[in-house]
Amino acid sequence: MTNNSAEMNIPFHPELNRFAVTSESEDRGTISFATGKKLVVLSCLLIVFEFFAPYPIAIFKCLLAAALVFFVRPQHLPALLILFISSSNFLDKSHEIDTIVLSGSEVAGFSFMGFPVEVPLVVSLSCTVKILWDLLHRPSIFPQRIRILLMIWLTAFVPSVIMSLMGRSEGYNGWSHPVKLVLVSGVFFYGYFLAMRWNNEKEFVNRMLLYFSLFFILLTMTIGLNHRYIFIFPAFIPALSIAHFRSSNDHMKLLAISNYVAITIAICFFYTTFTLRGLFIISSFLAMIAFLKLTAIKKFIGWYMGLPALIVTITFVLIVSQSWKDRMVSWDTIAQESSATFKLKSKIYNDRGRVWEAQIKNILTPPYFIKMPGRGTILFHPKRGLIVVYWGSHNVFLQQLRVNRFYSGGISCLILIISIISSAKAYVYNRDLETRAMAIFVLATCLFGGMTGHYVLGGRAGIWIMLFAGMVTALYTRRSR
Repeated sequence: MTNNSAEMNIPFHPELNRFAVTSESEDRGTISFATGKKLVVLSCLLIVFEFFAPYPIAIFKCLLAAALVFFVRPQHLPALLILFISSSNFLDKSHEIDTIVLSGSEVAGFSFMGFPVEVPLVVSLSCTVKILWDLLHRPSIFPQRIRILLMIWLTAFVPSVIMSLMGRSEGYNGWSHPVKLVLVSGVFFYGYFLAMRWNNEKEFVNRMLLYFSLFFILLTMTIGLNHRYIFIFPAFIPALSIAHFRSSNDHMKLLAISNYVAITIAICFFYTTFTLRGLFIISSFLAMIAFLKLTAIKKFIGWYMGLPALIVTITFVLIVSQSWKDRMVSWDTIAQESSATFKLKSKIYNDRGRVWEAQIKNILTPPYFIKMPGRGTILFHPKRGLIVVYWGSHNVFLQQLRVNRFYSGGISCLILIISIISSAKAYVYNRDLETRAMAIFVLATCLFGGMTGHYVLGGRAGIWIMLFAGMVTALYTRRSR
């Protein structure tokens, strides 16, 4: 096995190698996943109990989630995924996915010192505490370049905390967003750490992920389960499913095929937004190229899916933000036209273009490093003129710079860029199917999903995106035999 760290730009670390070697030499029959299975069952029961006692169960779920984070075991990931779901996610009976994405609460409905008591926030905070603990007690656990990036990321808390305190003193909604966004971006480092044990437990985790995703997709199509996971699975499940089409385990192969069929039906009839459908198409395409072993095409695409693709997407956003007024379509025509091409054009120029223009103006308006959070953005509406809106930027990079300005927001953007470049190289060089599936997920989500939405570093889906991004960055240095 060759560890070409010079070619990959991220150094290969001996601590990571120690776990990697033992994972391939151990007798897999000695690895017990009883704890992981029990935690999955417990997490499912907690959702049921939460219907009857929401507040105490929500607190217990937060404590359990924090404990699972501190133990740093990949087999805990399926239970954590389930803990993110609350009883309130089942209460919205709407079957319109476009509607339920934006409606309904994902928390039990109470807060502590102004922060909501919810599993996602506790997980992101626990990841930060665990990272700091290991940095102080075992600094060599991270290679030098990652350790430097980690310390730079820690400095991002200074302006973000100042901005959050400013917003809280003025009583603005969304005053905590600067701190939350920095916390989510830091989950990247926890994912890097978690990768050290990945190969020991990946078979169990992947099986549980396929089970969970299948049930989740079926629940969203039948009872309208309301959760931001619908922004994760259209990009992750096609890649993971196709990776197991050739599995020697008939059970895993059937599970993978069932998942792909389910997500395809959901994309065709339920997940009707352009972002979700785009994620599904890109993920399926990249996974199929790898599945068919089209090495030359894979290398070509992999090279362009890194920094070049990032430059293209940023350029596209800038062009649309400056030209949408000349290319927008009549609002009366939108109601009459039904072609997909026309709807896509209206979505880009009538919707995203004017939001991007307004957010860029917001970003370029001083102060550039510390600014009062929670204030609305002045936006031009074709029918109502200038209005003030409080929603996000519909672009992950613009969102970071709008909320956290150029220093803290720039550091989060840097972590995203490193994630994209690392995932592109992992897609080309790693032969491990699961690592490649994670790389495809990160690429599709950060490039396409990040171009049209800001959920990539959001408080729920963003945690899992950054966790897998950190794992891919750690694992791509290991070139399989």
